[in-house]
Amino acid sequence: MTAADNSHRFVTGLGGVFFRARDPDGLAAWYRDHFGIDPVPSSYEAPCWQQQAGPTVFAPFRADTDYFGRPEQAFMVNLRVRNLDALATRLRTAGIEVRVDPEAYPNGRFARVHDPEGNPIELWQPSTPADAPLARWHDAAASRDPERIPPLLADDAVFHSPVVNAPQAGKPVVAAYLSAAFAVLGAGSFRYVREVESGRDAVLEFESQIDDTEVNGVDLIRWNEAGLIVDFKVMLRPARAITVVQERMAAMLARLARGPA
Repeated sequence: MTAADNSHRFVTGLGGVFFRARDPDGLAAWYRDHFGIDPVPSSYEAPCWQQQAGPTVFAPFRADTDYFGRPEQAFMVNLRVRNLDALATRLRTAGIEVRVDPEAYPNGRFARVHDPEGNPIELWQPSTPADAPLARWHDAAASRDPERIPPLLADDAVFHSPVVNAPQAGKPVVAAYLSAAFAVLGAGSFRYVREVESGRDAVLEFESQIDDTEVNGVDLIRWNEAGLIVDFKVMLRPARAITVVQERMAAMLARLARGPA
């Protein structure tokens, strides 16, 4: 066994990133506010930020590389992200310049930002298999095509509406509710802004606008072992948004039930 092979018994991952800053507290707060990276805990008892397991690239570059930007820059942090476009939108809304690389590479998509002290940050959304359940849902949601919904659903799928007390069970019923939601919420302004995925579950926060009403909500989705949706729950806020969505959904469901004129 070589020394390199043997080292795998001891090194389990990166334990931290440490660098000099003119304003350490302010910079730590900036990374917390915009990327969700918690500052170093104030005590040994408090938990530190936990990153999700995933690919990590450790790569020394040539001394004369221009990949990091300014010549005196000796390092660059690369952050893995889930939804590059949604994050870019949030950062731009906060007044942060984001340069998204328009090309999709075999290993994913990339963007570049800088922190307040000029350090470059590379954002990396690793490529996802095209048949991954969450990726297929995102494709369908982006298309707003109701015909793409039924193939994503299990026969025993259940839909939990924010405005109907009883769960709605069965593939045709769930497809009807999601099709109505596509029509009501997807009129150009719908977008997912944050997501958390764990195993066969995902939580997706979305924003939309219906006329002059801002809608903020969460989709909670669960898949079965075959990658089909078995449970879909929607939560909405504020109260005015719930009222508007309830009225529009009722009208759309009635229209769908009547079928083509």
